[in-house]
Formats: sequence, structure tokens, C-alpha cells
Amino acid sequence: MKMKCKRCGIWKNETKFYLSKTNHSGRHYTCKKCQDRKEPVLMDELNGYEYVVEETKILLERLGYDLSKNIHNQFKQKVKVKYGVSLE
Repeated sequence: MKMKCKRCGIWKNETKFYLSKTNHSGRHYTCKKCQDRKEPVLMDELNGYEYVVEETKILLERLGYDLSKNIHNQFKQKVKVKYGVSLE
């Protein structure tokens, strides 16, 4: 299961978070990397690219796209089926 770090905002595997008995998920809300830093780095101070890519992948999967195939072609097919309009 993936979790979003509350400090850096990046989606990571749950194994990247320390165990916690107090949180309902059983894991801390900040990732190990952020917790181990001497000075916390907030999300806006990061490059941001990695965060945006992960968020985009999650959104596309929720919309029913197969990330292993060409997204543009899948979009054109969905428009054709739903509206009867070809984007070719």
C-alpha cells in the first residue's frame, strides 16, 4: 500500500514509513527519510517533479488508463466511444 508523506508530499510504499502504535494506519505520517533529516524540508522546497509525476500516475489509473500503453491513444478512443467523435 502506498502512503503520502505529510512533510515532503511524495507517495511512497508503506515500508518507507516507521511503525507507529498510535496512528490508525500503523505507520507514522512522515516518511523515514524526512524523519531522519536534521532539518525538515517542506514540499515546496523540493524539486516537485517527482511528486507531480506520482500524483499524475495515480490520477490516470483512477480514470481507467493503462500506464503501460500510450495515454493519448487511450484518450482518443474514450472520446470516440463516449461522444462518437474521432480526434484523428
